[in-house]
Amino acid sequence: MESLFLPSMSERLIKSFVLIISISFCLISNGQYSSLRVQSADSLSFSLKVNGKLINASPTNVVQADSLRSGKQQLDIKLKGTATQIQLEISLVLNTSHTYELRKLGDDYAVLPFSKSPIVSTKILADESINLSDTLSVDSLDFAYDGPKGCSYPASKAYINGVISSLESEIFESSRRKTIENSLKSHCLTVDQFSVLLKTIELEDYKLELASKAISKIYDKKNFMQLEGLFHLKSSKESLNKIYQSEFIEN
Repeated sequence: MESLFLPSMSERLIKSFVLIISISFCLISNGQYSSLRVQSADSLSFSLKVNGKLINASPTNVVQADSLRSGKQQLDIKLKGTATQIQLEISLVLNTSHTYELRKLGDDYAVLPFSKSPIVSTKILADESINLSDTLSVDSLDFAYDGPKGCSYPASKAYINGVISSLESEIFESSRRKTIENSLKSHCLTVDQFSVLLKTIELEDYKLELASKAISKIYDKKNFMQLEGLFHLKSSKESLNKIYQSEFIEN
């Protein structure tokens, strides 16, 4: 009769201990956190706070923040030697490394998603109505306007072209929407400028959401309904008109 090998109690404990270590390592390596890298395109030194926590005590042009929870993060960037402070909100995806780039665009600064190898969505380029190369002639000062204004001065051409450059590197529409949202948080736009950015979005729900957020940041307010041509659904056009009525007539 063959004898059966029965592991001793100590052997079973060792195996259980090894199993626990393996499971713990897998949980850690399978992405409980995300990382964030902010770098300067112009060798600008800056300090970074994430959700109020200072990441680098000494200003530098590249800052890495690790072990961040996924979801919304509040960034505060202070430029060395200036009073300039940039605040924005981003969203981190679990188990993902995110890179943002700080750029000086004329007299403005922008913090935009960074891609080492920009990938232009073929879906965008296939549609001439949203070909981003056609937007480079946009200039905030190429028309006279004397109606109600949402701000004293719109964003510069250099800033808009910087946002366009960032949008060109975004594959996913949700990422392009977030980039446009971030630009609206810190800059006022003309209807033409906003229209250029909105043409990179196809989902009309996204377009309406952005239009609702943009309406208080529109320089030439009375031209807002020119955006109607970017919508195809009757219900979307009606919703856009309600946004306009609420902001410019009721107020």
